[in-house]
Amino acid sequence: MNDTRIITLERNSTLEERQIALRRIYAQVLERQPYESERKMLASQEKDFLSGKLGIRHFLQALGNSSLYLNQFLYNSSNLKFVEGCFKHFLGRTPKDRYEVEMYMDILMKQGTSKVISEMTGSEEYRKTFGLFTVPHPRFMKLSTYMYELGLAHKSEPVAENSIMPEADYLMTLEAEAEELVKALQNEENARRAVKNMPPGQRAQMRYAAKTGR
Repeated sequence: MNDTRIITLERNSTLEERQIALRRIYAQVLERQPYESERKMLASQEKDFLSGKLGIRHFLQALGNSSLYLNQFLYNSSNLKFVEGCFKHFLGRTPKDRYEVEMYMDILMKQGTSKVISEMTGSEEYRKTFGLFTVPHPRFMKLSTYMYELGLAHKSEPVAENSIMPEADYLMTLEAEAEELVKALQNEENARRAVKNMPPGQRAQMRYAAKTGR
Protein backbone atom coordinates (compact mmCIF):
# COMPACT_ATOMS: atom_id res chain seq x y z
CA MET A 1 0.00 0.00 0.00
CA ASN A 2 2.85 2.40 -0.73
CA ASP A 3 0.89 4.06 -3.56
CA THR A 4 -1.24 6.64 -1.75
CA ARG A 5 -3.05 8.14 -4.74
CA ILE A 6 -6.80 8.44 -4.28
CA ILE A 7 -8.58 6.25 -6.83
CA THR A 8 -11.96 7.45 -8.08
CA LEU A 9 -14.06 5.86 -10.80
CA GLU A 10 -16.77 7.31 -13.00
CA ARG A 11 -19.75 5.66 -14.64
CA ASN A 12 -17.87 5.56 -17.93
CA SER A 13 -14.49 4.48 -16.51
CA THR A 14 -12.47 2.19 -18.76
CA LEU A 15 -11.69 -1.44 -18.05
CA GLU A 16 -8.09 -0.47 -17.29
CA GLU A 17 -9.23 2.12 -14.76
CA ARG A 18 -11.49 -0.43 -13.10
CA GLN A 19 -8.64 -2.94 -12.95
CA ILE A 20 -6.49 -0.34 -11.19
CA ALA A 21 -9.34 0.32 -8.74
CA LEU A 22 -9.74 -3.41 -8.14
CA ARG A 23 -6.07 -3.78 -7.26
CA ARG A 24 -6.34 -0.82 -4.91
CA ILE A 25 -9.38 -2.33 -3.20
CA TYR A 26 -7.46 -5.54 -2.57
CA ALA A 27 -4.47 -3.59 -1.27
CA GLN A 28 -6.71 -1.56 1.06
CA VAL A 29 -8.88 -4.38 2.37
CA LEU A 30 -6.64 -7.46 2.20
CA GLU A 31 -3.38 -5.51 2.59
CA ARG A 32 -2.06 -7.59 -0.33
CA GLN A 33 -3.03 -8.89 -3.75
CA PRO A 34 -4.88 -12.23 -3.68
CA TYR A 35 -3.48 -15.34 -5.31
CA GLU A 36 -5.12 -16.50 -8.52
CA SER A 37 -6.66 -19.45 -6.68
CA GLU A 38 -8.16 -17.06 -4.12
CA ARG A 39 -9.64 -14.78 -6.75
CA LYS A 40 -11.85 -17.63 -7.90
CA MET A 41 -13.87 -17.09 -4.70
CA LEU A 42 -14.91 -13.68 -6.03
CA ALA A 43 -14.84 -14.39 -9.76
CA SER A 44 -18.48 -13.44 -10.31
CA GLN A 45 -18.21 -10.23 -8.28
CA GLU A 46 -14.95 -9.28 -10.01
CA LYS A 47 -16.55 -9.75 -13.42
CA ASP A 48 -19.52 -7.56 -12.46
CA PHE A 49 -17.23 -4.91 -10.95
CA LEU A 50 -15.00 -4.73 -14.01
CA SER A 51 -18.02 -4.46 -16.31
CA GLY A 52 -19.52 -1.67 -14.21
CA LYS A 53 -22.51 -3.69 -12.98
CA LEU A 54 -21.23 -3.70 -9.40
CA GLY A 55 -20.13 -0.56 -7.58
CA ILE A 56 -17.22 -0.10 -5.19
CA ARG A 57 -19.29 -0.27 -2.01
CA HIS A 58 -21.06 -3.47 -2.98
CA PHE A 59 -17.82 -5.08 -4.05
CA LEU A 60 -16.31 -4.10 -0.70
CA GLN A 61 -19.20 -5.78 1.09
CA ALA A 62 -18.78 -8.94 -0.99
CA LEU A 63 -15.04 -9.00 -0.28
CA GLY A 64 -15.52 -8.33 3.44
CA ASN A 65 -18.01 -11.17 3.74
CA SER A 66 -15.93 -13.61 1.73
CA SER A 67 -14.02 -16.50 3.28
CA LEU A 68 -10.91 -14.86 1.81
CA TYR A 69 -11.27 -11.85 4.13
CA LEU A 70 -12.66 -13.71 7.13
CA ASN A 71 -9.95 -16.37 7.03
CA GLN A 72 -7.29 -13.69 7.12
CA PHE A 73 -8.73 -11.25 9.64
CA LEU A 74 -11.28 -13.08 11.81
CA TYR A 75 -10.81 -16.82 12.12
CA ASN A 76 -7.12 -16.56 12.95
CA SER A 77 -7.51 -13.48 15.12
CA SER A 78 -9.76 -12.06 17.84
CA ASN A 79 -13.08 -10.25 17.60
CA LEU A 80 -11.42 -7.07 18.84
CA LYS A 81 -8.68 -7.21 16.21
CA PHE A 82 -11.28 -7.93 13.54
CA VAL A 83 -13.29 -4.83 14.44
CA GLU A 84 -10.18 -2.65 14.54
CA GLY A 85 -9.19 -4.04 11.15
CA CYS A 86 -12.60 -3.20 9.69
CA PHE A 87 -12.15 0.45 10.71
CA LYS A 88 -8.81 0.51 8.90
CA HIS A 89 -9.98 -1.36 5.81
CA PHE A 90 -13.44 0.13 5.20
CA LEU A 91 -13.26 3.59 6.79
CA GLY A 92 -9.55 4.27 6.36
CA ARG A 93 -8.91 5.14 10.01
CA THR A 94 -8.40 3.86 13.52
CA PRO A 95 -11.28 3.78 16.03
CA LYS A 96 -12.02 7.10 17.67
CA ASP A 97 -12.44 5.69 21.17
CA ARG A 98 -13.30 2.55 23.07
CA TYR A 99 -17.04 3.30 22.92
CA GLU A 100 -16.97 3.12 19.15
CA VAL A 101 -15.13 -0.19 19.37
CA GLU A 102 -17.58 -1.55 21.94
CA MET A 103 -20.52 -0.57 19.74
CA TYR A 104 -19.17 -2.56 16.81
CA MET A 105 -18.11 -5.43 19.07
CA ASP A 106 -21.73 -5.62 20.21
CA ILE A 107 -22.95 -5.63 16.61
CA LEU A 108 -20.47 -8.39 15.78
CA MET A 109 -21.54 -10.58 18.69
CA LYS A 110 -25.28 -10.10 18.12
CA GLN A 111 -25.59 -9.73 14.35
CA GLY A 112 -22.38 -11.07 12.83
CA THR A 113 -19.62 -9.90 10.53
CA SER A 114 -21.92 -8.98 7.66
CA LYS A 115 -23.70 -6.38 9.79
CA VAL A 116 -20.43 -4.83 10.98
CA ILE A 117 -19.27 -4.32 7.40
CA SER A 118 -22.62 -3.14 6.07
CA GLU A 119 -22.91 -0.63 8.94
CA MET A 120 -19.50 0.83 8.17
CA THR A 121 -19.87 0.95 4.39
CA GLY A 122 -23.43 2.22 4.68
CA SER A 123 -22.62 4.89 7.25
CA GLU A 124 -22.96 8.63 6.78
CA GLU A 125 -19.22 8.90 7.36
CA TYR A 126 -18.50 6.52 4.48
CA ARG A 127 -20.95 8.33 2.21
CA LYS A 128 -19.46 11.75 2.91
CA THR A 129 -15.86 10.57 2.71
CA PHE A 130 -15.85 8.16 -0.22
CA GLY A 131 -19.25 8.44 -1.87
CA LEU A 132 -20.13 6.00 -4.62
CA PHE A 133 -16.98 6.18 -6.71
CA THR A 134 -13.89 6.50 -4.47
CA VAL A 135 -11.95 3.53 -3.16
CA PRO A 136 -11.47 3.73 0.64
CA HIS A 137 -7.97 4.83 1.54
CA PRO A 138 -5.93 5.74 4.64
CA ARG A 139 -6.92 9.20 5.81
CA PHE A 140 -5.12 11.92 7.69
CA MET A 141 -7.12 12.07 10.89
CA LYS A 142 -6.91 13.80 14.24
CA LEU A 143 -4.95 11.48 16.50
CA SER A 144 -7.35 8.95 17.98
CA THR A 145 -8.10 8.99 21.72
CA TYR A 146 -8.08 5.19 21.52
CA MET A 147 -4.36 5.04 22.30
CA TYR A 148 -4.95 7.19 25.38
CA GLU A 149 -7.68 4.87 26.57
CA LEU A 150 -5.42 1.85 26.15
CA GLY A 151 -2.89 3.64 28.32
CA LEU A 152 -0.30 3.93 25.55
CA ALA A 153 -0.18 7.74 25.62
CA HIS A 154 -0.02 10.10 28.58
CA LYS A 155 -2.82 12.54 29.38
CA SER A 156 -0.15 14.90 30.67
CA GLU A 157 1.10 15.23 27.11
CA PRO A 158 -2.06 16.08 25.14
CA VAL A 159 -1.97 16.05 21.37
CA ALA A 160 -2.87 19.33 19.69
CA GLU A 161 -6.41 19.41 18.38
CA ASN A 162 -5.24 19.80 14.80
CA SER A 163 -2.61 17.07 15.00
CA ILE A 164 -2.81 14.31 12.44
CA MET A 165 -1.80 10.71 12.41
CA PRO A 166 1.27 10.23 10.19
CA GLU A 167 0.26 8.10 7.26
CA ALA A 168 3.45 6.07 7.51
CA ASP A 169 2.44 4.98 11.01
CA TYR A 170 -1.08 4.24 9.90
CA LEU A 171 0.19 1.99 7.14
CA MET A 172 2.10 -0.25 9.51
CA THR A 173 1.49 -3.94 8.99
CA LEU A 174 -0.39 -5.84 11.66
CA GLU A 175 2.91 -7.42 12.67
CA ALA A 176 4.49 -4.03 13.25
CA GLU A 177 1.45 -2.86 15.19
CA ALA A 178 1.65 -5.92 17.41
CA GLU A 179 5.35 -5.32 18.01
CA GLU A 180 4.69 -1.69 18.95
CA LEU A 181 1.94 -2.73 21.37
CA VAL A 182 4.11 -5.36 23.02
CA LYS A 183 6.91 -2.85 23.56
CA ALA A 184 4.52 -0.32 25.05
CA LEU A 185 3.02 -2.87 27.43
CA GLN A 186 6.44 -3.93 28.66
CA ASN A 187 6.28 -0.79 30.78
CA GLU A 188 4.45 -1.92 33.93
CA GLU A 189 2.65 1.40 34.41
CA ASN A 190 1.41 1.35 30.80
CA ALA A 191 0.27 -2.24 31.14
CA ARG A 192 -1.64 -1.61 34.38
CA ARG A 193 -3.35 1.47 32.94
CA ALA A 194 -4.30 -0.38 29.76
CA VAL A 195 -5.84 -3.31 31.65
CA LYS A 196 -7.78 -1.05 34.03
CA ASN A 197 -9.32 0.83 31.11
CA MET A 198 -10.38 -2.28 29.22
CA PRO A 199 -14.06 -3.34 29.31
CA PRO A 200 -14.66 -6.66 31.15
CA GLY A 201 -15.12 -8.63 27.93
CA GLN A 202 -11.82 -7.41 26.54
CA ARG A 203 -10.00 -8.25 29.78
CA ALA A 204 -11.45 -11.76 29.65
CA GLN A 205 -10.37 -12.09 26.03
CA MET A 206 -6.83 -11.01 26.90
CA ARG A 207 -6.73 -13.42 29.84
CA TYR A 208 -7.81 -16.24 27.55
CA ALA A 209 -5.22 -15.27 24.94
CA ALA A 210 -2.47 -15.20 27.59
CA LYS A 211 -3.37 -18.69 28.77
CA THR A 212 -3.88 -20.32 25.38
CA GLY A 213 -1.48 -18.32 23.23
CA ARG A 214 -4.30 -17.42 20.80
